[in-house]
Amino acid sequence: MNPTLNVTGKDTETSKWFDTFVASIRVDEIKLKSGIASQEMKEFYKPLIENNFLEIAKNGRYAASVILIPFLITDYINGIKERDINLRSLSFQLSDSIILVWAVVNDDDEQAMDRLFLQEAEVNAKYKGHGFHISTTIMEVSDNCATPSHFQKYL
Repeated sequence: MNPTLNVTGKDTETSKWFDTFVASIRVDEIKLKSGIASQEMKEFYKPLIENNFLEIAKNGRYAASVILIPFLITDYINGIKERDINLRSLSFQLSDSIILVWAVVNDDDEQAMDRLFLQEAEVNAKYKGHGFHISTTIMEVSDNCATPSHFQKYL
């Protein structure tokens, strides 16, 4: 008995997606071969063509950082708003995998500190599988510590 291929609904969408994807790669191939590809396109394909897996991984990691870090920070800030955390100031220092947070709360505001740590834990749990996390440093006003100069002030 010969199996029959039934291409309907989602299978058709998948086929169309692959057809479009392969066609766009073929157009890029023509641009590369004819010398009209942009420098950016050449740099994108070079590690792929050369099977330079380390560079491919590095480029993938950079792309993930550019995409995921804004979502992570937005989730963190939205959680602060939802938990109604009273902050005196909030600053961030970004790298490719960790977001350092410098938060200042009123003296003896244990509730704000607890809520900040809960918010950090919630966001870290959501993004841990992606290799990104937040680390929060909490200062009280009376600590009188200036925000480190390499942090970007948000609040």
